Amino acid sequence: MDQLIPVVGTTALLGSALVGGIFFAFSSFIMKALAGVPSEEGIGAMQSINVFENTLLTETVFANTDLTGATGLDTCRYVGPSTLDHRTLARNPHLPSEFLRGCGLSDHEIEFAKLYRPGLTNEEITTIGYRIIELRTDPAIQF
Repeated sequence: MDQLIPVVGTTALLGSALVGGIFFAFSSFIMKALAGVPSEEGIGAMQSINVFENTLLTETVFANTDLTGATGLDTCRYVGPSTLDHRTLARNPHLPSEFLRGCGLSDHEIEFAKLYRPGLTNEEITTIGYRIIELRTDPAIQF
């Protein structure tokens, strides 16, 4: 066990340095390059980064993540579940059901996520609530 601690520490240090280097390179090179192009081209380039079409996801953490500009979320492929927190759901109240199911949410959790949508009427909230109860009390086999 004592031999494992230096290995884990070194691995964490190297991983942190790698991620820090990537962020540094992005800030130093890419952002400077984007500053030299017209705004419309820079916006287009940054939006193209947010394309998730056919992206392979596994154990991805979406914590307080703004996905409003992301496209192709409904076409992601999943190797395993991902972590999706309540702040991400609150920031993105209209995420596709396919994306939520691929992240590992069950049908009743997907229905519950609809409660984050702004402007719901009392009737809509009641309907969602009854649907959640129905899904929780009569769980079908889900794949």
